[in-house]
Formats: sequence, structure tokens, C-alpha cells
Amino acid sequence: MRNTKVIAVVYGPREVQNWSQQINDKALVRYEYNMANFSTGDRMRKQKGDRRYTEISLVIRQTVEACILTHLMPCSQIYIFVQVLQADGGTRSACINAATLAVADAGIPTCYLVTSCSAGYLNSTPLLDLNYVEDSVGGVDVTVGIPAKFDKVTLIQMDVKLPMDTFENITQFTVEGCKEITNYIREVHFDCIYRDIGALSSKESKLLAGNHSIAQVIQETLRTSSIISFTLREAVENVELEGLLIPKGWKVIPLFRAIHHPEKIYPEHEKFNPSLFEAQPRPNTYLPFGIGGYSCPGSELAKLEMLVFLYHLTNDYRWKVVGEEEGIHYGSFPVPKGGLTLKITHKEE
Repeated sequence: MRNTKVIAVVYGPREVQNWSQQINDKALVRYEYNMANFSTGDRMRKQKGDRRYTEISLVIRQTVEACILTHLMPCSQIYIFVQVLQADGGTRSACINAATLAVADAGIPTCYLVTSCSAGYLNSTPLLDLNYVEDSVGGVDVTVGIPAKFDKVTLIQMDVKLPMDTFENITQFTVEGCKEITNYIREVHFDCIYRDIGALSSKESKLLAGNHSIAQVIQETLRTSSIISFTLREAVENVELEGLLIPKGWKVIPLFRAIHHPEKIYPEHEKFNPSLFEAQPRPNTYLPFGIGGYSCPGSELAKLEMLVFLYHLTNDYRWKVVGEEEGIHYGSFPVPKGGLTLKITHKEE
């Protein structure tokens, strides 16, 4: 994005300030785009109700929101603020890239990184990332956004009509530019992760940051062996659900084990299959820590602790079960009958 400079800040997930805007099954994503008065050569002042600002904010919000796992944060709000400090062409792409990196760095769960790049022609020569002077010529200008690891496009914008062959060529050219930016942003993101978990050794931090299979094993363990059997809720008003009336004051008991084992959502649900979590689960079908405003506030810490524990257990120790397996006792919490005795030895011993 040449000399374009952008700052992005992410707040949340946090409580929705206006309850009338709260969404019960996912997080509300709000986005604000702004250009500083000194961002261009000429001093500029934003007009109230500027349609260009509104349109750019909407496009960028929709592009970035597509990569956020909003269903994991119901009844909450995520606020993304992007400010252009210096504009030299490609501001839209720069804002998308800054926003997606800020979201990832803030620890917001995402299914992929989305990156953007612009391209155009200058004297019949295709150019990536046009600066202000090149863009001002008034030729072809196409902005593209793509998600990492997916063969699809989430954003295409262009200022002029193009012949189909020209459109295909310039779009493919721009997609290649997006892939280069994806690699760069991924490196920057990993550097931030290594910094944040710097208390671990360098070897451990790299393995934990990049080993998605361990996270999938933990997710599948929580699905097949739900710690929480059920929870208890009370209807504060009359609720009609699929033709059935739940009167005010009645108690409702959601069964988490039943939610995690339907055949139509989890094929061969009785088998342990971490690959089920290579893609994000459907909303309200995976609730190991509950859902809504009363979900476990320490869920992210618990996931990190399980990740670190499993890493050290599998890499540094050997263990075996002592005695015979007697099965599981399912009460308020599932526990092994007769307990579970392990013999653990360090691999260096």
C-alpha cells in the first residue's frame, strides 16, 4: 500500500451497550472507518453523513466479519476502529489488512485471515498496489479480498466497466498479490503470538502457535466427553419454540451431551474424530463452555491451559493407566468408576 499508513484498534468481545442491538446467537460486529484531516496533501474535513465513508465502512466490515467466528461469542459486541493517518492509494485494502491483523492479534477467534490488494493498468502495464498518482490517472482499478487457504474471493470492487477477458486477467493478477500479502501478514501475526507467549521457550511457542491438530484434539475431546451434563435456566417470559409453549417461570434443562452427539451434525458421532473441527461447527451445535451471557468466563484460559498441558504430557512424559478400567460414572459430572490412577515418568529417566 505504498506510503499509506493505517492504525487499527479492536475492542471486545464485550457487553453490548444497547441491548436492543444484541444478537443472541452471535457477536455484533461494529466497524468505524475514518481518515485523519492531515492524511492527504490537502487538509480535508469529513462531511456529516458522508456516503463514501459509510459505503467503505460497510464493505470493510462485511469483508472482515466473514472471517470471525461470531457464533462463539453470542450476546457480545466487537468494535473495530480503523484510522487512515496517511493516504497514498490503496486505502481500502490497507484498512482490510490492518483490521484483520488487529482482530487476530486481539485473540478474536477466526477461521482464516482475509487479505486485500488492488491493481490496475498504467499505460497498458498491469501494476499492483497503485499509489495516489498512478490511481489518479483514472484507469482500471480493481480491489480484491481473499481468505487464506480458501480458493474463493470475498470482495471485488472496481470503478469502471471492463471487458470480461480484461476483468479475468486483472482479477487473477490481484489475487496473486493478495497471496503475497497473506504470507507477510501471517509472519507478522506469528511474531505477535511468539511475543505474547514469550514465557514459554522458543521451541514450545512455535509448536503451540502452529500446531492446529492439538487444538482440534482438545475440541473433539470436549465434544465426545462433555464435562457439563446440563445446565438450568428459567423462562422469564412465555416462549414459543417450534409450536410448543414454554410458560413463564418454567425450568429449562439443556442437555449438552445430546447437543454434541446428533448424527445429522456430527457423522459417526460416537467415534473420536478431530478432523470434524477442520471447519467451524454450525452455530449452537458445539457448547463445551455454555452459551450466552452466562457462559464460562474462563473458557479461553482453560483452552490455553489444556493446550500447554497436553503439549508437555505428550512430548516430555510417558504414562500408563494402573489397574483395570471400570467404566464411567455419569452423575452431575462424568468421572471414572474407582478413579483413574496413572503412572507418569519423564522421558529422560
